[in-house]
Amino acid sequence: MAIPPASPGRSATLAPMRTDTLKIVVVVGTRPNFTKHFALEHACRKFGVECVVAHTGQHYDDNMSDVFFDELGLTRPAHSNRIEKGTPAQVLGQIMTFLENVLYTERPDVTVVYGDVTSTMAGALASARLGIPVAHIEAGVRAGNIYNPEELNRRVTEVSSCLLFAHIEDAYQNLLQAGFPRNQIVLAGDIVHDSLLLAMERFNIAVTDEGYAVVTFHRAENTDDPVRLAQICRALVNSRREIRFPVHPRTRDALRREGLWDGLAACGHIRLMEPLGFIDNVRLLAGANRVVSDSGGLRREGYILGKPVVSLTSMVWVPAMVAAGWELVADVDGDKILFGLHDFTPPASRPAIFGDGTAAERVVRVLTGRFGRAGQTAPVMTGLANQNSLVSRAFLPPAADMAAASDGRESVSVVIPCYNEEESLPTLFERLDALRHILDNNTHRLEYILVDDGSTDATWQKLQATYGGSSLVKLIRTPRNMGYGGALKVGMVAAETDIVVTADADTNYDVREIPKLLAALTPGVDITTASPFLHEGDWHYPAHRFILSRGVVVLYRLALGRAAGDLVTFTAGFRAYRRNVVAAVLPDADDFLANAEIISRALLAGMTVAQIPATIYDRKFGQSKMKTFRMIFRHLDFIARLALGRVKPRPGGSVPGGSAT
Repeated sequence: MAIPPASPGRSATLAPMRTDTLKIVVVVGTRPNFTKHFALEHACRKFGVECVVAHTGQHYDDNMSDVFFDELGLTRPAHSNRIEKGTPAQVLGQIMTFLENVLYTERPDVTVVYGDVTSTMAGALASARLGIPVAHIEAGVRAGNIYNPEELNRRVTEVSSCLLFAHIEDAYQNLLQAGFPRNQIVLAGDIVHDSLLLAMERFNIAVTDEGYAVVTFHRAENTDDPVRLAQICRALVNSRREIRFPVHPRTRDALRREGLWDGLAACGHIRLMEPLGFIDNVRLLAGANRVVSDSGGLRREGYILGKPVVSLTSMVWVPAMVAAGWELVADVDGDKILFGLHDFTPPASRPAIFGDGTAAERVVRVLTGRFGRAGQTAPVMTGLANQNSLVSRAFLPPAADMAAASDGRESVSVVIPCYNEEESLPTLFERLDALRHILDNNTHRLEYILVDDGSTDATWQKLQATYGGSSLVKLIRTPRNMGYGGALKVGMVAAETDIVVTADADTNYDVREIPKLLAALTPGVDITTASPFLHEGDWHYPAHRFILSRGVVVLYRLALGRAAGDLVTFTAGFRAYRRNVVAAVLPDADDFLANAEIISRALLAGMTVAQIPATIYDRKFGQSKMKTFRMIFRHLDFIARLALGRVKPRPGGSVPGGSAT
């Protein structure tokens, strides 16, 4: 299949043409991501797409990260992460946790991930888990080894994505053969090609031949294997050609560990260099005679610039380069490496494997067409409630814009997770209807957000029958049971009002008491929580639940120390939050631990939490979803993490002078 022709007239201006088309979160973390993002951000600016960058911190070295944003004039990441060193699984978990919080905050129309690094898979999994569509740029590449880290990353990403951008014909065919629907795959061309052309035009870089070879290697199979590492170094030392070698931090550490650094540094024809920024790297490649590398991206860039390519790995990411006679697969065979350095000569013809240099614009046009908001008719759904996502939000006319409370009244969302609550819903509906008459309409505008958390009974049908079509109610349905905490997060993120109130559907707390929560949310107070343990509160629960709850309070207060202030309730879910603190307190927990985690994060961030006395009643309808003994252990584990200082305030969550009152 041929890559479609370029659109005429590439614009040189970076000013957006419009601002209502699309909001995307782009996940970056490594050098290959940064180089791809150069072209995509350029296209997003041209077409007026809101592009929010989340930097996972996978490459933490300044030369491997910050320099790219500085020299390319890229927008600094709106969200940045620092990774603690650990096992691959630990790193993946850190990145997913970071990205989950980003996505909760930003609620994009679609998440864009690049390539095949750990950040790619983490972004796809975190986004898909939240029901946000994923677009994978550079999908479909195959090396034939499922245990190769990049291959595994890519395949997991592909099955988590709803839109796959193949950069070459081979990748497109691989996706078709894997069974992906044709309408889910787009042969877009390679945005690395776009980035090279943009860089060379902007910085006046010309392709020349100064006779040297560019050498790089950083893959774990080469740096972590002393035998392979020594074989590569031996070939480089024995070469007669001038070599310029930008040394990756991992490679530098391996060479010094194995005692090979000094030998390379002593060779007059080998120039060891610090890692280069993208533009300096393009200049280096443009002046080279050939490229010798295990980097899939660098080999591709070398081919695009017309440089013979020698591969230091048996992994072939682009078979068409080998078939065209422009890539020699030497692996770590010393004779083949030396042949590649000195005598390897490709044919005169070089097929245009990677497209025409307009792939990024093609990607943005497709994203805008699939997920853009301009011109959409009701219901308008974005982020966690996108109509293409796993979470379906129904019956929300566009006129129901609770966030735009321009009449001076405070807007309030009441978020209620519901799981198999068909028995309790009639009582809940009665109380919600009564609340509209109790709350002063002159001071507050009220909406309800009811989240059906994958119920298997008639909960969803009853919600639709009662509130379907109401401009004052948002109905959200998850395709599977996420847990109380997961459903709570979905609802809190969907709220766009001044104040967010949370309650449970089991009617343990009476939602008609919400005006008391709002009254306590005075200036300077960030959160108000109901408390049955205050002097005027009351408790109508079994005795063992009372004892357990009081014991948990003691442990949380000990773990939090002074930060706990006078707070005497940690597990109540009946609360009111100011909208601006929600992102900082969203919990990681998807179960009933979420309530305690939220209030703990608020206290750690220095927020002011007020308490009101309240009465809690035993469940009257259905069965409790909480597993008591499991939750005891969950609380003990979280309390231990608090005590050890392993629970940190979220970025931007600190509110100086906060306390519990």
